[in-house]
Amino acid sequence: YSATSINLFGVNRMHYGFFGLSKPPFEPSIADTRFFQGGNRQEIVESLIFAIDRGRTIALVGENGLGKSSTIHHLRTRLKESIRTYDLSSDPQQFFQTLIQIKQDLEIIPNSRSSTLESGLTDIFQKDFLPSGLSKIVLIIEKAEHLPKGIWTSLIRAVHSAKVSSAPISVLFVGTSNMKVSFDCSPERSPIDYMFKLSPLKEKDSISYIKNRLESAGGKT
Repeated sequence: YSATSINLFGVNRMHYGFFGLSKPPFEPSIADTRFFQGGNRQEIVESLIFAIDRGRTIALVGENGLGKSSTIHHLRTRLKESIRTYDLSSDPQQFFQTLIQIKQDLEIIPNSRSSTLESGLTDIFQKDFLPSGLSKIVLIIEKAEHLPKGIWTSLIRAVHSAKVSSAPISVLFVGTSNMKVSFDCSPERSPIDYMFKLSPLKEKDSISYIKNRLESAGGKT
């Protein structure tokens, strides 16, 4: 079962109050304070924390509605304060704008060589030290299956240009299984250091999930 396949028996918004609910219980929202730990979700979060500490490229794969966004949202709350995250969009223009912000934050001095996307990315990943107070930077790309091939190729090459395997900057790709096509077509033999897959909930976990969402919406189970 996926999160988006569950419907509250056709109940519409005007009936929520009757059931003691303060909000729609099954509308996708990463702002929920109650993270559902059933299925393999809590295990995935722990594995991602481990991978971010040790790897340069990490991937979280899962089909639409399985809770990738809520998992990443919960992951952010679990990371150390010394780890800073940036959201990189699959839209080229927004991707480049965030790239400029990252270079400013890392105090990378602009030069003519950095005018191209790949050279600018290389400047970032060859940074072998971070500003005071930071131990790691994680670049998170959600909906990575929509990442243009040119950006994907430049990004992977830049990551592998790092001087050491324990470089202080990692990339977390989040998307459906369609993004694995990019992995297979990568110019690098092993572009992803760690890959994890969110699995659909089994029947027992689905019942627990429904209770979790109802409680999140103010209901009593």
